[in-house]
Amino acid sequence: MSLNGADMAGLTARMESIAASGGKWLTEAELAQYASPSAADEAAVRAFLVKNGIPASAQKWSKLRDSVSVDSTVGQTAKLFQAQFLEYSVDGQRAARTKAYTIPSEIANSVQDAYPLSTYGSIRRASTGFTPLAEEDIPAGEAAEEEALERRQSTPSSCSTNSVTPACLRAYYGTSSVTPKATSGVVDIGVMGYIDQYVSNTGDADLKTFNQKYRSDAAGYSIPIQLRNGATNDQSNPGVEAMLDVETVVSQTYPLNSQFIAEGTSQTAGDIFLLTFNDFINNYSASTRPKVISISYGSDEKEFSSSQANSMCNAAQKLTSLGVTIVVSSGDYGVGGQSGDTCPNFVPTYPGGCPYILSVGATQGFSPEVMVDNNLAGFYSGAGASQIFSTPSFQSSQVSAYKSKIPSSASGEYNANGRFFPDLAAQGSRYVIVQKGQTGLVGGTSASCPLVASLLTLQNARRRANGQDSIGWANPALYSKSNLKDITSGGSYGCGSSTTNGFPAASGWDGSSGLGSPSYSALTAVF
Repeated sequence: MSLNGADMAGLTARMESIAASGGKWLTEAELAQYASPSAADEAAVRAFLVKNGIPASAQKWSKLRDSVSVDSTVGQTAKLFQAQFLEYSVDGQRAARTKAYTIPSEIANSVQDAYPLSTYGSIRRASTGFTPLAEEDIPAGEAAEEEALERRQSTPSSCSTNSVTPACLRAYYGTSSVTPKATSGVVDIGVMGYIDQYVSNTGDADLKTFNQKYRSDAAGYSIPIQLRNGATNDQSNPGVEAMLDVETVVSQTYPLNSQFIAEGTSQTAGDIFLLTFNDFINNYSASTRPKVISISYGSDEKEFSSSQANSMCNAAQKLTSLGVTIVVSSGDYGVGGQSGDTCPNFVPTYPGGCPYILSVGATQGFSPEVMVDNNLAGFYSGAGASQIFSTPSFQSSQVSAYKSKIPSSASGEYNANGRFFPDLAAQGSRYVIVQKGQTGLVGGTSASCPLVASLLTLQNARRRANGQDSIGWANPALYSKSNLKDITSGGSYGCGSSTTNGFPAASGWDGSSGLGSPSYSALTAVF
């Protein structure tokens, strides 16, 4: 069960002040003053569980005491919450779930959500298929001259729309000459892995082969692997998603300290994001907690209730208040959700609607850079307006100005008062990766997501060298100070077979590319 924090409104105000001033984020002790439940609420839940046959010794309370988990039978849980359980297929697995439950009146004011009683959500990776590629098809060459890179008005010599290499990305985003310094004991970026996505990391591994080809100074780097909540890592069966994410992050952030974190298994049902964020709060210290988390997976928002989504978003808020930046891909089916549902209505993905998450869409091409489409990238970048989370203050003026540019055919198919995403967009088409010893191409917002996460990680390293705290909650500063490259062509469509119904790119902020495409220099000006 998730408990209500004693002063979450106070936490929001504190975070808004820090984001505006660029000050230091909270310690765990400071967070507890806001996020821990009141003594009365905690006592009420403890007493309720004991009264219903769950002794204190069987109650597992979180570090902040904002959640409690218990081992219970289906029958006992049904009695606790006046629910009727049946067996359902949840993300391909059989699980006991209920369509309705009641939180008893004696704890109703203390508890936000009981999980996973009615959770039916699934999780999918946000990348396209792997296309084998011959070496002669991959462009060679170093970056173009620095002035051209900073203006980004021409294409670096290392870039090609047919296959995008690490050298191209470093040149195009202005990081070729950035030399960050790693700090021992600090985890700069964590790359999340779900649904049994494995990394080839030892011996003649895919990561080693990739680095030898495309980031030779990192050829000896092996990314540390953490396994959580039953996860495994089968080195002999590396996944396309896992290798795309890890190879992108390592090639863009080396020599900073990265980490691959496998969470759960393909049988893990429900809201894996809630589990992830709570894990980082409860099972990590300030020194071991990654400063940036890259998540190239998602669900559809409609698969979660309002209370479930708010529990997840509260956990994300608490995590970002500790100085962590959460970066999530927006999806690969335009406005059709994670599986390309036909319209009406538009299907917002999850968890990008939470305002404490930085959502990233995908672009293609260099001269000009435009939103991805089916012709080149093979997909439309995910975009949407949350049905659960309202428009946050940091984007309200941009959203208001953009609404008149949305085609009339979209009227009524999205929540005009919702939190719009993505926030940024970056290259997401035809990345070169190595998987199972073979070089090939992969695209998706799950390519642009680790790229943006890497750019923010480099910014954190620069800030650390200057004695500053990590970026943490990035959204308010980006929206108030942003001078990113404006993406004005293309859009997020794909509503069934439609290539016009959706959110078009436009001058200024738009519902497809958000604030636009970042560069290292532009982010330096913001942070």
